[in-house]
Amino acid sequence: MAILLTVLGLGLFALAIDRRALLVSSLTYFCAAVYSLLSGSVELPHSGNLPSSFTLTLALVGGFVLILGVFWHPLRNRLLPVLNATPLGPYLPQARQ
Repeated sequence: MAILLTVLGLGLFALAIDRRALLVSSLTYFCAAVYSLLSGSVELPHSGNLPSSFTLTLALVGGFVLILGVFWHPLRNRLLPVLNATPLGPYLPQARQ
């Protein structure tokens, strides 16, 4: 659970500084955390050679990446007014339209 919170924090920071590469570097840890949560708490049946929790993990992380890619600029445009009210506001890159 701590890894998921860390990835969420990195996601907010990546949105603030407009750098997707920061999030991409944490995807491996995110996949491991989601897989651990799915395989440890929910008993899913195996389908073929791969456990269903592995397949579900790939689908969830892929969906997360797709949604984040599509909504990156709208999310950042909503986050920036909140962050501009903080002392860090002047140091943040401007939003793209």
